[in-house]
Amino acid sequence: ATTEIYTLSLHDALPIFKALKDASDEVIETLVAGNKEARKVYNSYRRFRDESLQTMAVAEQSYLNVRAELAKS
Repeated sequence: ATTEIYTLSLHDALPIFKALKDASDEVIETLVAGNKEARKVYNSYRRFRDESLQTMAVAEQSYLNVRAELAKS
């Protein structure tokens, strides 16, 4: 798979990401269905969101492990 890089100014990207954050995946899928550029932005957002959620889950689990070990002491 190839990775394509698109550059958006912060001014252009923030409103898009704010709107995506507040909308459901089903609504967004409908909105971007016929727009290739919107689909690329949305796919990038989903990857970022999913990776962020994974990172937070790992960090939370690590925190809980450390608390459990400290409680044993």
